[in-house]
Amino acid sequence: MTAAQEVPDFAEFLLRREAAREDRQPCAAQHPAMTDWDNAEDDGWNDAPAV
Repeated sequence: MTAAQEVPDFAEFLLRREAAREDRQPCAAQHPAMTDWDNAEDDGWNDAPAV
């Protein structure tokens, strides 16, 4: 295998390793999803009473 072939393989390895790490750390996995809920349009719901 040449170095040119190893680079994409190594990059894929790093991406998979990071994804596996996020799976083991629930807070890290949730972080990207939580940014959808933190915006000015939804600030009106911050003080809504719980049902």
